[in-house]
Amino acid sequence: MASHIAAFFSLLIRKAHIPRSWKEAMLTPAYKEGSVTSPENYRMISVCGTLYRLNANQLNSIVQDWCGQHGNISDTQFGFYPGRSTLQPLFILRHLKDAAQKMQRGSSRLYTAFIDFKQAYDSIPRDKL
Repeated sequence: MASHIAAFFSLLIRKAHIPRSWKEAMLTPAYKEGSVTSPENYRMISVCGTLYRLNANQLNSIVQDWCGQHGNISDTQFGFYPGRSTLQPLFILRHLKDAAQKMQRGSSRLYTAFIDFKQAYDSIPRDKL
C-alpha cells in the first residue's frame, strides 16, 4: 500500500495538483482557557483527511530539506525547524544579560523586548490574507 501512496504523492507533485476534496476540512472548536460559555475562549481546529496530512508532511519535509541545502533558513529561525528550539535564544539572551552586567561602563546597556504572540492567530484579519 505504501508504494501506491508514494506513487500517488509523486504524481501530485509532478502535476502540481491537490485533490479538491483535500481542500475541505471539518472545523471543531478547541477550548483554550477561561469561561467555557464564552465563544472567545475557543479556537477552531481544522480536521483534515489522513492522506492530505501525509502529503502535507511529505511536502513540508521536501521544502525544509531544500531550504536547508540552499541556506534559505535564517540563523534566527529557532521555532518550527528540526534541531532547533526556543531554548537556544533564551540561552543567548541569558548570556547577553550577564555580559551587559559585567560591562556596566557608561552606556553599555542591554535592551530587550518581549512580545506575546499567544493571541496572534486569533487577531489576524483572515479576510485580508
